[in-house]
Amino acid sequence: MSPSDIATLVFGVIGAVVIFAYYMNSDKSVCRKCQTVISHQKQNRYSIQEGGKSYALCKKCYNTIQKLEALKAQECSCCQKAFSTRMKICEWQGVSDTYYLCVSCNKKANTRVRQSFTLNELLPSTFIRGCSKYFTFEELVEASSVKIISQSDFNSPKWDSFIAEQTTFSSWAEMASVAESQMLSRESDKVISELCGHNV
Repeated sequence: MSPSDIATLVFGVIGAVVIFAYYMNSDKSVCRKCQTVISHQKQNRYSIQEGGKSYALCKKCYNTIQKLEALKAQECSCCQKAFSTRMKICEWQGVSDTYYLCVSCNKKANTRVRQSFTLNELLPSTFIRGCSKYFTFEELVEASSVKIISQSDFNSPKWDSFIAEQTTFSSWAEMASVAESQMLSRESDKVISELCGHNV
């Protein structure tokens, strides 16, 4: 037996021992998620950490985990159902929180949303105090000397000018838009709280 044959035999035995050791250790050779055997010839190795230990992942499971982690939320804010990459995630903006709902909870929440609000609900005293020297919407209207009888009266140049001069807004349209956005956020908090039992 020539020296090159001996070297080939030695390296072959070492290679066989390494491959045997690889397949004997299921943490390194079997995908932690789908249990498929990962060939020792795979160049790209993927792993997952669980309990301080490293486990092998196949490429398919690795890609699935990456997509799941990239979702804007991992579970429904209401029923806590885990989101998958195929599920539609519905977003609700509250005053200080964003809620992510599954389609089922979103349908339930939509049936609870009110479609109309009074001016006092739209423009509560906290909102008026935050943008002007007045305490209530009634005080604001009274100080303007503008007769507000119908919705169209809010479109008058005199009212618009008064809002620009006496509030932090540049126009009635801007003020109404911000008030509506805040009202919808408060309504979102209320609906999600009622539906899901959250303390929001």
